[in-house]
Amino acid sequence: GHSCMTNTAFCWPGCSLATCVMICDGINASATGCTCMCAEGGNGGGQWCRTSTSATCCLTSCCFPGVPQVDGHSDGCGYVCGCRNTYHHPTAYGGTTNCGATFACSASWTCDTSSSRNYLQSSNAIPFGTYSSCKANAIHTEDSGGAMSAEQSGHGPWNQVQVKGSIHRAPHMGHPFSPGCWNSSRMCGCYESTGCIPRVPPGQGATHALGCPGVRAVGMRGGLGYVRITFKATTP
Repeated sequence: GHSCMTNTAFCWPGCSLATCVMICDGINASATGCTCMCAEGGNGGGQWCRTSTSATCCLTSCCFPGVPQVDGHSDGCGYVCGCRNTYHHPTAYGGTTNCGATFACSASWTCDTSSSRNYLQSSNAIPFGTYSSCKANAIHTEDSGGAMSAEQSGHGPWNQVQVKGSIHRAPHMGHPFSPGCWNSSRMCGCYESTGCIPRVPPGQGATHALGCPGVRAVGMRGGLGYVRITFKATTP
């Protein structure tokens, strides 16, 4: 499930390679007696430089689908989702019934400037069979930079971990790791050292970066790949 492209600065940008499992019938272990089932994630690791426009304006101008001015709010507000005309779509193949993934989205409710940090919501698409037999979706807020972690740049990852814990069958608090790269506790080369660590469960994307002009911020790496199989007995 690793990315098909790496670079020297941060790990795993680009599209996701497939994670596969081979199942053989136990009688003929040759290629004719085996079948493969695979799952592939979408794209990640995109990077842009924002100046004076809102995140919504920036992303929609880069061909990400969005719904602007929701409920009559001003320019720069709206929803944007993480699919794109040049991106690989998450998919599954090889099984009798294959369940593909969905896309994560974000909503902005303060607009027009890149320094606004109020009223942000982010969703994280969760695949079939994780937390639910169908798809699930975890939504966390980043309101005023004060929900569970502080300030704008670097804000959000802990919130995402918290909301995943809340829908888990064994809820947990998570760990407040997100401020480590941008407050006084940061280490040298912090982003480079932590950018390759998958801090979310397998098959799930990570939170996006939330930055402001002149301040460095990056998102997290998504979860590792996995294939979940449900065997259903046939009626004689």
